[in-house]
Amino acid sequence: MQPIPRSYLRGQGDNQVAKRIQISLASGQLELDDQPPAEGDDDARNDMTLEVVAAVEEELAQLAEAGDDEAEATLRQVWVLNEYMEAFPLRWIRNYAERKGWSSATAKIKELRKRHEADYDEAKLPVWETLDYLKQVLPLVFTRFKVRGEVLRLVLTPLGRLNHHEIRYQRDDADDLQRLCEDVSMQIRKTSELDKEVERWGTANYPALLNPNPKPLSLPADRMPAKGPGLVALLFGLALLGGGAATLLGKIPIELPSPLGIGIGIAIVGVVAAAFGFTRLQAASQAGAALPKEFADLASRFRERLYLICSLRLLNKMASRYTRANEAFQGFLREHGGKTHWKRIKFEGKFLTQTFVPDADEWHDKETIEFWLRDQVQKTYRLETVILTSPDELDEEAWEVILRAYLLESFDDHGSHQAELLDTVADLVFTRRGEDTEEERKRVFSRVYDAWEDRQNRG
Repeated sequence: MQPIPRSYLRGQGDNQVAKRIQISLASGQLELDDQPPAEGDDDARNDMTLEVVAAVEEELAQLAEAGDDEAEATLRQVWVLNEYMEAFPLRWIRNYAERKGWSSATAKIKELRKRHEADYDEAKLPVWETLDYLKQVLPLVFTRFKVRGEVLRLVLTPLGRLNHHEIRYQRDDADDLQRLCEDVSMQIRKTSELDKEVERWGTANYPALLNPNPKPLSLPADRMPAKGPGLVALLFGLALLGGGAATLLGKIPIELPSPLGIGIGIAIVGVVAAAFGFTRLQAASQAGAALPKEFADLASRFRERLYLICSLRLLNKMASRYTRANEAFQGFLREHGGKTHWKRIKFEGKFLTQTFVPDADEWHDKETIEFWLRDQVQKTYRLETVILTSPDELDEEAWEVILRAYLLESFDDHGSHQAELLDTVADLVFTRRGEDTEEERKRVFSRVYDAWEDRQNRG
């Protein structure tokens, strides 16, 4: 490995470091030391471009003194300077006379590249093409590591504390998130009949579904057991019992061939009928008394179903991000020499990969850019753990908004914007906490209330 010559690592003073391009651990993008001004600030762009051109010209003069044996290091730094020229284009210089410096710097870059590439060892990785490759792949590697860390830091223990569902929420690696999504999805499909049961109880009972101690506000007629047959049988039996007793006592003023036997027979039939009617009435009363308990059980299971539905929205979103990040990286490798080429760059091109890394001289001999980046991402984001909100942490209003958003989505037969309301609500109340979310919570909840009112007005 060749050290980059000290002659052009420093400028005129010891505190003036050569131009650099490094990966940002905040965004994953490659950034220059001198970031271009925002669009629209023409004066700042003009002035900063002139300053950059002057600095690049000075550094090019030092690079021109490098020997042919320093071709790799020189080409590496010339490539960095070329990135500066591309980031600060000629058109930003408004005075045409001052544009000569920019054109001169660009010509010197081309000249130095041509000179040192002619003397470069063809068996080694081509510097310019390798750095262009790294410029594209490193943000993809960063995103892959960052999203993987987000998956592993997502605390899902509330999914293991549900009363009616068993969810294997533990993950050995980020790739296991897809399996978890499938498990939750299966539980949701298995409980799909709950929607029909809730519908049978009627819209009047929707608010009661979400109470911690749910009690039905009204008992639907079709849920009430019929007492009519039992009451008729009881009254009929009592009437027969009375008639039998009257016959035995001779109170009925008609002559019967065997009043005693007939009276006893009528009384027995009356007792049987009355007993049957009483049993039916008692069963109906018990069934009616059991309805509130049945409703409470339904409400508990339905709340967990809503909880799983919202949780799945977040899990699918995270799994999709992880899949996209992986596929973006793997797809890039497939189109640019495959894994073999990437491995060669990591090891044989280590000196080139260090272009984008501060303090690369502290690397261990076996350390690569991939190892370094993974370690830095873990350190940078290690405290950003996200804990899935448990059902008990959801307040009454949150439950109400979740239910309304879910029902609006169920009503949405035409694919309107209402279908994404539940996604927005789930993202807000299931993983985000703190005072900074209060304003957004009001805004999101208002959207749901307005959509609900509009739905009610339209019938």
